[in-house]
Amino acid sequence: MASPPQIRKEIMSDLPPPFDAPSATSLNFSALGILEHLQDPVLAVDQEGRILWRNEAASLLPDLPAEPLSTLIREQECASGRRIVTRTLRLADGSTLAVRVHPVADESEAAAILVLMDETPAQRRLRRLQFANDRLQARLALLERQAHLDALTGLLNRRGLARALEREARQGRRAQAPLSALFIDFDDFKKLNDHFGHYVGDRVLSRIAHRMESLLRPRDHLGRIGGDEFLLLLPSATSLQAEVVAERLRQAVAAEVFRDDEGRTIRTTISVAVTRVPEEAPSIEGILRRARGALQRAKRSGKNLMARADS
Repeated sequence: MASPPQIRKEIMSDLPPPFDAPSATSLNFSALGILEHLQDPVLAVDQEGRILWRNEAASLLPDLPAEPLSTLIREQECASGRRIVTRTLRLADGSTLAVRVHPVADESEAAAILVLMDETPAQRRLRRLQFANDRLQARLALLERQAHLDALTGLLNRRGLARALEREARQGRRAQAPLSALFIDFDDFKKLNDHFGHYVGDRVLSRIAHRMESLLRPRDHLGRIGGDEFLLLLPSATSLQAEVVAERLRQAVAAEVFRDDEGRTIRTTISVAVTRVPEEAPSIEGILRRARGALQRAKRSGKNLMARADS
C-alpha cells in the first residue's frame, strides 16, 4: 500500500522510547524504512480504520482484526495531537493484542499510527521466531531460484535445465508423450565478440535469448548451457513439431538487426540441431552428444541451418 508522504514526520516523532526518533524537522524519508524493518507490526490508518500503509511484520499477521480498526481511534484523542493510548484488539482466532495508538495531528490522511504488541512475552517470542523464519524461507527460496538461472540472460542454466529435464521426462513417461530438444549455437559469435567487444556481444546474446523465449509456449524450457550455446526442451512435441519450432527460431534470429552505441549495424544467425529425448535415463550431456554431430553438419553446410540428429 502507498504511504502518504505527509504522515512521515508524525510517524517517528510521536513514538516514545525505545524508538528514540530524531525531531520532526530533521526527519528524512528513511523513517518509514526504519518502521518497515521493525519486528512489531505497524499500521497507518485513517479515521475510518482503512489501512494506508503497513510494514512487513503487519503483512505477516495470520488473521485480520475481527472488529474494525476504527473502534481503536477516538476522534477527540486524534484531535489532541500528542496523546498516546494503549488498547486491546481481538483477532479472528480469539487471541488479543495490545495496540499502542499514536495519533497524527497534521492534515494528512492518516489519523493514527498503530503499533501492535503481543500481550505475553511467549507470544512475542513466537511472533519474532515466525518473523525470522519467514524471512529466512524467503531468502532461501530466492537463492534456490538464482541457483538455477543464468546470470546474463535470466534463462535457466545447466542445473535448471537438468531439473526441468528430469521433471518433463517423468511426466512424459507417465503420459506416454514425446519429448524433443533443440541444441542451438550462434554462428561465428567469437568473431562478433572480437570485432565489437564482449560488452556488445553480451547484449546481443541476451536480446536474442529473450527474442527466442518470446516465441515459445509457457511449458517449454529454454536455457543457456554455456557461452553461446542454448538448449530448448519441448514437452509433448514430436520431432516434426520440433523442426517447425527450430525453423521459427532460426528465421526470427536472422531477421533481428542490432545497433551498438556507435550506431554500427550487427546481425547474427544460429544453427540448430533437432533431436528426440530418449525415455530412459535422459541427461543434458546425453542430449548434447546426440545433437552435436547434427549441429556440426549444419555448420559445415553453410550455417544458419537446421539439422536432424535422428536422420
